[in-house]
Amino acid sequence: MPSLETRIAALEQKDTNNDAPRVWLIRLVGMEDEPQPLTQIRYEGRTWNILPGESEEAFTDRVKAEVFPEPGKTGVMLIAD
Repeated sequence: MPSLETRIAALEQKDTNNDAPRVWLIRLVGMEDEPQPLTQIRYEGRTWNILPGESEEAFTDRVKAEVFPEPGKTGVMLIAD
């Protein structure tokens, strides 16, 4: 049986998108509130607004790409309604 290091190296080789940013967007919503459509994100003093016709997924992808543009960057964005 291969060693743990060998197995990890094999898994890392299979990951073809190693340099992609890994960013998690965590949206905080009150327990009694209904989630509203996401139309604006404010993070570290900057504000982004959803563009006309832009899906929520495309909007969050765009913001994450602007906040963490470096290859292989990992980050977490907390936003609250």
